[in-house]
Amino acid sequence: MGGTAVSFAPTLIRATAANRSAALEYVEDLPPRGDADIMEAFQKAFSLLNASAAGPEDVRSPHIGTTCTSTILFLVDGTHPIPNTDDILQKVAGWNQGIGARVLTYALGTGTDVRTLGTQLACSSRGLWQTIEDVTDVKDAMAHYYEFLAVGLDLHSPVWTDP
Repeated sequence: MGGTAVSFAPTLIRATAANRSAALEYVEDLPPRGDADIMEAFQKAFSLLNASAAGPEDVRSPHIGTTCTSTILFLVDGTHPIPNTDDILQKVAGWNQGIGARVLTYALGTGTDVRTLGTQLACSSRGLWQTIEDVTDVKDAMAHYYEFLAVGLDLHSPVWTDP
């Protein structure tokens, strides 16, 4: 597998213009490391959600963390077989207990392993599954998650963030 999963920050942070810019710079400076380790990536995602909910008072906020709907966007290509699909599903289900994060899955390509893992992750977490045929459509396809999440909003007290 590809190596150690990394994150830009130890907890979730606000998506301000400055934070987005710093995060993009961080990602652009990451060296390529081969195949993705899906299990490790999900472990890191749930670790971030837990750390954000249980972090120090100066980091915690009612608008950051797992006090509201948590969502994980999962993008995978279909070029390589995915080992341990059942193990991944079992671990994600365990990590997601008590958090209830929705997993929105997007796949580039149509590999059988990708379809199986993606649909099962989405179905088990009240999420979304989408195949993206053309790599140029990734940004547009993934942007539709706003529409998916908006269906469950409490319109009496909306909270908007800087996109």
